[in-house]
Amino acid sequence: KPVAVSLSPSSLGQGAVERTVVVTGTGFQSGVSASFSGSGVTVSSVDFTDPTSITLRVTVDAAAATGARDLTLTNPDAGRYVATAAFTVTAKPVASGVSPSSRGQGAVSQVLVVSGSGFVSGMSASFSGSGVTVNSVLVTGPSSATVSVTVDAAAATGARDLTLTNTDAGTSTLSSAFTVVAKPVAVSLSPSSLGQGAVERTVVVTGTGFQSGVSASFSGSGVT
Repeated sequence: KPVAVSLSPSSLGQGAVERTVVVTGTGFQSGVSASFSGSGVTVSSVDFTDPTSITLRVTVDAAAATGARDLTLTNPDAGRYVATAAFTVTAKPVASGVSPSSRGQGAVSQVLVVSGSGFVSGMSASFSGSGVTVNSVLVTGPSSATVSVTVDAAAATGARDLTLTNTDAGTSTLSSAFTVVAKPVAVSLSPSSLGQGAVERTVVVTGTGFQSGVSASFSGSGVT
């Protein structure tokens, strides 16, 4: 009969899709089939390497129950083996909120705090669409991570989904978790010039995308 000795990896997270699991053992035949106990863990293919090794393609449903699963192997000659608790479904990372939940076009290396559950060291993060780049992710605990992001100056404004993926391929997406807002754009200044020595003169800036608390500065030195 086929006998499974070990699985690598021996666990995958909820939401993992078409991940490779290598089963090492003895007595494998070409055409051997594999299945896991319970529901929510699907084997889409089994590739026979040799009598001691097979490769499974495994998908874990996002709602699959966490915990240990048995692996059943069946050879074409009906030889059968059950490896008890050979595989474990782990909890996916789930984001419940992002703070701040928006940044403007052109924002560079901004720190966002993501709250949720199931975070593990090495977790990755990404935003839907283009123009929002994740520079780094630091998991500070199972329920908190800091994410450094840069928003391209030409990134489309509007809501973005946030996808978190643990190192065991467990993944989930929080819809509309983050918003790209319009950058401030100056169209004209009035007056557009002042003489040396001018003190506390009013300059009116006309444009778009201004927010309360907007800051302003001039290039070079001597203009405050």
